[in-house]
Order: sequence, then structure tokens, then C-alpha cells
Amino acid sequence: MLSTLAPEATQRLGRYLAEGGLDNAREALRYAAFLLGRDVAWLEPVLMTPRLHHLHHATDPDAIDKNFAVHLPILDRLFGTLFAPKGRWPTRTGVVGFRAPTPAIAPKSAATPAK
Repeated sequence: MLSTLAPEATQRLGRYLAEGGLDNAREALRYAAFLLGRDVAWLEPVLMTPRLHHLHHATDPDAIDKNFAVHLPILDRLFGTLFAPKGRWPTRTGVVGFRAPTPAIAPKSAATPAK
């Protein structure tokens, strides 16, 4: 036996990884790395990591319109959109040039229930 988990728990984990595909496998690896205090940068050539995902949302000028792949960074590498400077995290995230619309004030009739 390679695990200290109960057989039922091992089977549930196996189903979780198999049925959830790459999303669940990636999340399980990230969580395990977090618990072990390990960095997951070694996964970046193969799987989208939290850092690459954060860089996708960065407002840093050199990071805009980068890291579009959901799971496999090789696709960004193929299309020239991979942005993975070693050890760098975004200074800020958001949407450049976006202004939220001013909320309209609802007329009184819309705020009161119909009788």
C-alpha cells in the first residue's frame, strides 16, 4: 500500500481526478504542493499555474493579452502569447481602461411590488 489513506478515500480521490480531468488533477497538485510548502513553478511548462493565471489578469503593460490557455501553456507558447517571466507576479490585476457604468436609479414603480 502506497497511501496512508483508507481504501475508500483513495478510491474517491481516484474518481475525483479521473472524472474531473485536468482541472481536478491540477487543483489536487496545487493543494498538495501548498500543504508540503513546495513551489509549483516546475509545472509551468505543462500546466497553467496560479502565477500564470494571475499574470493573465495583470494590468502590467507587458502582460496584457497574454496567457490565454486554460490548461496547457504549450498552446500559448505555440501562438506567441505565453508570458512567464521567472518568479514575477503581477503588480496589479484588473481590466485596463474599463469604467463600470453608473447605476441607473430605478423608478419608484419598479421598486414597489405589484398589487
